[in-house]
Amino acid sequence: MLSKIKRNKYILILLLVLSSYSLKAWEVRTDSTLFVNPWVGLSHYKILGFPQSFSSNYLSYGIDFDYRFHSELSFKFGVSLMSKGNYYYASYVNSENTPMGEFKTFNKFQYLSFPLLLTYNLFGGKKLNFFIDLGVNVEFLLQAKTHAKLPKTFEGVSVEQVNVVNTDTYKPLNFSLVVGCGFEYKIKPNLLVFIQAKYDHGINQILKENSTYIFKHRGYCAGIGIKIGIPIKYTTSTND
Repeated sequence: MLSKIKRNKYILILLLVLSSYSLKAWEVRTDSTLFVNPWVGLSHYKILGFPQSFSSNYLSYGIDFDYRFHSELSFKFGVSLMSKGNYYYASYVNSENTPMGEFKTFNKFQYLSFPLLLTYNLFGGKKLNFFIDLGVNVEFLLQAKTHAKLPKTFEGVSVEQVNVVNTDTYKPLNFSLVVGCGFEYKIKPNLLVFIQAKYDHGINQILKENSTYIFKHRGYCAGIGIKIGIPIKYTTSTND
């Protein structure tokens, strides 16, 4: 009876060993990597079609997701908070309608931006890589505001301040074409630092109502950031 139990035990062990050869499961590391790219930068924008206006500088930041499915090619998508606008000189009066002269007046727009970009890595896999971006931006207007830097009083008379939220004047959606480039330096296989510059070419009229003026955003954004790589893996099994 004891020998029969031992024999069955050995048969069970043998079957388990044989099944481990016929059924294999392991983790496979692919050539693809998902990079998470937080960045911060300075944007320089103007409004095309706005008479006698000048470009303004703003702080912008965001986070991109860079899916590198090939050493030379990757697909980027993400979300960023972009500030755009311009400034111009306008004439103002105090509360008694006394002319005060011209003062800087700013139009500032804040957009929640969703870039969709295709990236070509010229030296993919190298320590130092040069990359080129091409794609589109889809943006949702969060707020539009006009404000002027005015004194509180002029000739002893109070001055009404200009700080107007006029979001309803503009279209809630903005679309633009994007082309950019930059350098990335590999500190570790999955940790990189980068600098980048992008040209943002607005393609739609931003005014909501019909007007003789056609206003479009045009500008540049330069930034720095880091890339944290997450290797794409999957588990597979085969029956031999």
